[in-house]
Formats: sequence, structure tokens, C-alpha cells
Amino acid sequence: MEFEPIRYGTIQVQGDPDRQAFSQAAEVLYTLSYTIKGIYKKAEQDFTVAKLEGLWWC
Repeated sequence: MEFEPIRYGTIQVQGDPDRQAFSQAAEVLYTLSYTIKGIYKKAEQDFTVAKLEGLWWC
């Protein structure tokens, strides 16, 4: 099975996810995502912004 390439945005933050740096980065990511969504919606190519996913390790 083959899949088409997928475009996505990411953020990378080190440390505690409860820190302000993470929430600020996530806010920027969603602001950018919904801005792009608005542009595509005007061009009648609407899409759904995916839920936030995270990878955590110690």
C-alpha cells in the first residue's frame, strides 16, 4: 500500500510540557495551521486541522 506525501507542522520543545515555552509554541503552531486552513478554504480546498500529538521521552 502506498500513501501520498503528507505535509505537517511541528514544534520541538525540551523540558516539562507544563512550561510556558510549550504552550506558546503550540499556540503559534495552531495559529499558523488555522491561517493556512483559511487560505485553502477560500480556494475551496478545505481540510481538517489534525489534533495535537506528542512524543515524550526521558
